[in-house]
Formats: sequence, structure tokens, C-alpha cells
Amino acid sequence: HFNTVYAPGEIKVNGYKSYVVSPRTESVIIKRHAILGEHVNKGQNLVTLFSEAMAQAQADYLIASTEWQRVKSLGKQTISESRLLNAETTFNASYGRLVAFGLTDDAIKTISKSNTTSFGQYSLTAQRAGIVLSDDFSQGQRVAVGDEIMLLADENDLWVEAKVAPSKKLNLSINSPAIVNLDGQ
Repeated sequence: HFNTVYAPGEIKVNGYKSYVVSPRTESVIIKRHAILGEHVNKGQNLVTLFSEAMAQAQADYLIASTEWQRVKSLGKQTISESRLLNAETTFNASYGRLVAFGLTDDAIKTISKSNTTSFGQYSLTAQRAGIVLSDDFSQGQRVAVGDEIMLLADENDLWVEAKVAPSKKLNLSINSPAIVNLDGQ
């Protein structure tokens, strides 16, 4: 025999399959590329931002990259081992900083002397396919590190969170059946 318990529920995103889009450095939002309710694909641009720290990191990378290429071409016969190591370490550190700020390898490869006017601008991309579930921001808004700009969710796998009164003693096992009624469906 079954004991039936009725409880109000809320449909939520699967916490294991959702993705919070947030800047890793203080930034200003320049442009949105996706809107609420839109299905986005992995790698798709979601929002373009500007950051002073990003501009500095891109400039540091360009300098370090140029120096590393120059020193590498000179070779060990012309240049000391410590100078070679220093140039390589500085290059790797500047590259790592851009990765930490959220730049993709492709975005880093486009950094060159010819596009220094766009320094500081960067795009956050979808790390997985899904639907834009929230996008509570305006263009021109300043956002802090870790602020949620967008939430992407896999709309094919949702959770229902039921609010059961603490006084109800439930003896449920994994895979217990449940009936979810949403507007008669």
C-alpha cells in the first residue's frame, strides 16, 4: 500500500548541468550576444566586456610573446640559458593570466600589434549548450568578479524540488515514483 504525500514543488535547473557565466576580472558590459530564453551552442559568444586589467594582461602578453619569439630565434649560442628561461617563463605566465581571465586559446592567438585598439575587450562564451535562463544585466553596467551575468541550463534535464513539511516522516528510497502535476499535465 502507498502513502501519498502532497507537496508544492518548484521546477529548477539541474545543478550538475547548469553553468554560471561570470567575469573573472572587474569589467563593463559592452554588448550582449544572447537573450533570455535563447538556446545557445557550446563556444557561442554570450557577452562582450571591457576590463582595464584585461587590457594590461593583453599588452603584457604581446610584449612577452614578442620577446619569447625573438629570444627563441637567437638560440642558445647567442643568448644565456637564464635569459632564455626568463623569456619563456614570462611568456607562459602572461598566457596563463589570460586563460585565468577566461580567454580561449583562439582569442589569445588573435592578440597582435595590429589590434591593440581592441585591448581590454573580451567575450565570454558558452561552456556548454543550453538555454539562457537568466540574464539580469544592462549594457554599460559595471560587474564585479564572480557576478552572475547569465545562467545556462540544460532544458532537457530539469529537477523538481518539493517542499515537504518537516513533520511528515518520509521513508523514500532512490527511484521512488513521484507524480508531478503542472497545470493539469
